[in-house]
Amino acid sequence: MFLILKRIVFLSIATFLVFILLLVLVSFFFDVQSIGRTTYAVEKLIPKKVGIVLGCAPYVARGQKNLFFEGRMDAAYQLYASGGVEYLLLSGDNKYYEYNEPLAMKRALIKRGVDEAVLILDFAGFRTLDSIARAKMVWGLKDAIVVSQEFHNERALLIGDKFGIYLEGFNAKPIPLGVGLKTKIREYFARTKAILDLYILNTQPQHSGPHESEFLN
Repeated sequence: MFLILKRIVFLSIATFLVFILLLVLVSFFFDVQSIGRTTYAVEKLIPKKVGIVLGCAPYVARGQKNLFFEGRMDAAYQLYASGGVEYLLLSGDNKYYEYNEPLAMKRALIKRGVDEAVLILDFAGFRTLDSIARAKMVWGLKDAIVVSQEFHNERALLIGDKFGIYLEGFNAKPIPLGVGLKTKIREYFARTKAILDLYILNTQPQHSGPHESEFLN
């Protein structure tokens, strides 16, 4: 009985270690694929017509500001104000009336001084895959600058490659490790899920049409 239990424990530990190794290898694959394609320095980017700003919740527990959201808004404003893009496509989740990421982004950017006329809202960016795929399929973009945290941009670039839209990433300032640790750990699983979606399941956005506009090109 003891030998059986010992074998079960050994197999459980071995399976867990293999799983962790898989997560690390997948994450490393994303890192390698994005080398030279993301930056914290706006002057290193070739100006594009459109910047895609990826949404997240503006607030976290107890009504506190979400530092990931604030960082993305600051970066989006910097990109626009520096002339890096002409338009900002705000893509996020609008799962119900009270939860509206694109509208929250719009309000935050107007407050920072961005002209409302250059803000385009995509309410069906339920996840990163949806936001990037719809930028090509719905908005007709062939290339763009994507705005988010570095680890998120790296995932977005690979999704863009799969859907035929060439992206470069403008990274929001890093979040303190203690604040963003849970999100960064979750990113390992998100990257593995992205590999499954892109190369095995051929996952498509929940809403892939109708075609909205050509003016962004």
